Amino acid sequence: MPRYGKNYCILSELSAGTAHIEILFEQNKFPAQKFTINVPENSGRGFILHKDNNAFTLYDLQQKKYLPATGDL
Repeated sequence: MPRYGKNYCILSELSAGTAHIEILFEQNKFPAQKFTINVPENSGRGFILHKDNNAFTLYDLQQKKYLPATGDL
């Protein structure tokens, strides 16, 4: 999905359950990052993409923990 702002993307209407997402970077500055997230029923989720050295994680704003990239899906 294209992003509508400079530094964020909103994914709406996701089905509840496990979702596999892939984050791509402009001009392939970094390799694509793949994550598996749990989408709860009737609830929103918020994440911040975090880079530490060359490793990317998603910070889960609701659960206050980091989710590592999952590699190939």
